[in-house]
Amino acid sequence: MTVRAKFRVTGKVRTPDGYEVMMRPVVSGSPENEAFYKCTPWGEIRLGTVSPKVADDLEVQTEYYVDFVPAATPGEVLEQAAKARIPVVGARAVHFSSDVEITADAPSFGGASHSYFISITDEDGGAYGTLISFQKGPIKEHGVNGVTSEALLEVVADRLRCFQAGPFPCDENAEALTCVEVALKALYERTAKRRARGVEGTNVK
Repeated sequence: MTVRAKFRVTGKVRTPDGYEVMMRPVVSGSPENEAFYKCTPWGEIRLGTVSPKVADDLEVQTEYYVDFVPAATPGEVLEQAAKARIPVVGARAVHFSSDVEITADAPSFGGASHSYFISITDEDGGAYGTLISFQKGPIKEHGVNGVTSEALLEVVADRLRCFQAGPFPCDENAEALTCVEVALKALYERTAKRRARGVEGTNVK
């Protein structure tokens, strides 16, 4: 169910932390506004933003629709975020900085999370988001439904090798590559031992 209201921006001020935008319900000016007024005759929205672009886009005396939609579940939030490429808050915060936010779904199989949404923003309010879905549950019991930690580490290792072969190799990238290769070796050894025991792809410890 969606509830729609219609508001007019009545003011906009600069604050020490960014901008504050004030809105009130429409009252008159058109038959549509009068219809909205009968359902939402009073109210106020005070919106704070640190983005100059968002503040500029919300123009004073301009009317906007405001939709109230039931929030999705954590898993649905992550899926929708990946499709819309916008930053959202998922089930739990994994990492947060001025330009990168990583959220994840609630831990389940094996005690780990399986869906991670990475949101990257810039100073102008631009944003990009992508979803990484890991294998959820043993393959023999649930089929292939996501990537493995090893696959993701192989991607990182390849990028580092390419950077080292490019015009800007550095000691830090070399050290990072060594650490990733050590992690891969450990994980592949674990898989080999589980295969030897006949328990790989199952929920047996």
